[in-house]
Amino acid sequence: MVKYSPPEWMQVHRWRYAFPSRPWHEAFLSAETLLLLVRCGDWCGGNLVEGAMLSGLATADEINN
Repeated sequence: MVKYSPPEWMQVHRWRYAFPSRPWHEAFLSAETLLLLVRCGDWCGGNLVEGAMLSGLATADEINN
């Protein structure tokens, strides 16, 4: 049996930017202009880090369509 010692040092990184005061209700924001303009990020579709990833994927689908 192997015994492990507790770490001497530890650091936690939190996704601190995923707490917008007014998050957008959709996965992305698209502007009705002549040129396609789509914005995405952790402020779209929720306030978790997964929201940023899902927002980026939804934006990619929107651009590809």
